[in-house]
Amino acid sequence: MFYLLAIGSMLGYTVQNVLLVRYARQMDGLSFAFYRNISFCITLLPLCIGSTPGDVALVFDHWHLLAVSAFMGGCSIAISSAAYRSLGVGVVSTITKASSTLLMVVFAWWLLGETLPPASLLLIVFIACATFSLGIQRSPLPHLDNRHGRGMFLALFGTVPLVFAFISFTALSRAAPPLLSGYFWETSIAVACIILLLGRWVLTGQPLQNISVKTFLMIALCASPTLIGTGLFALATRIGPVAIVGAVGSASLVFTALLAWLLYKEPLRGKQWLSIAAVMGGIALLPLV
Repeated sequence: MFYLLAIGSMLGYTVQNVLLVRYARQMDGLSFAFYRNISFCITLLPLCIGSTPGDVALVFDHWHLLAVSAFMGGCSIAISSAAYRSLGVGVVSTITKASSTLLMVVFAWWLLGETLPPASLLLIVFIACATFSLGIQRSPLPHLDNRHGRGMFLALFGTVPLVFAFISFTALSRAAPPLLSGYFWETSIAVACIILLLGRWVLTGQPLQNISVKTFLMIALCASPTLIGTGLFALATRIGPVAIVGAVGSASLVFTALLAWLLYKEPLRGKQWLSIAAVMGGIALLPLV
């Protein structure tokens, strides 16, 4: 059941991530993060079904975890989304997944006390290395600025707050009802973005980017698979190691590459597919060690 939840979470996050790239490339990262997460106030409401006022109070009893996960999540989305202007969807995803897989192991051990067998650790390192080798292979695309160094830096830098966000959320979902925790986590990222937007406006004069109602509704529609991604992630990390959930998420590379090819005309080359095959082989072995 744990691996089914992890795989389902991966698929939900993968679909929404690829669909949203179109809009991430059209606006600044912080504005995009705000519009994405404010839409969750409605689209993620099913996560609240069956919750009681006591459940809500229990979530907010751990407000410090909620606050950390919200601010870190907002920063990560804002930074990582900017990388899509320079690199293809598959490349950004692989760089992010490689670095986050390694960091998730380190921080899960440091902050949550989770330890893994040596064989699992070796497999996770192998998955991360194979994923990173895929990410650094250049593949110029005419519709991007192809500033490879800038894109890699943003993808890598955005991973750090992402891992802190997931670690904090994992602790929250283990201390409070997991699905309700997922709802308040995603929607509180929008609140964090408002604070960050105000700070940016005061310091630089750059306001929230205006978009049409139609564009906002399309962002909400494309982001709606997060209902599956966040819901199943909360359930999976409640019963199993967060590092394994992160490693299973590497399977998203195949689906991301295929969707990017179909939707954005961003195909991968033969060597890149070999790297993906290596990642998938490592993932297939994870349940066996």
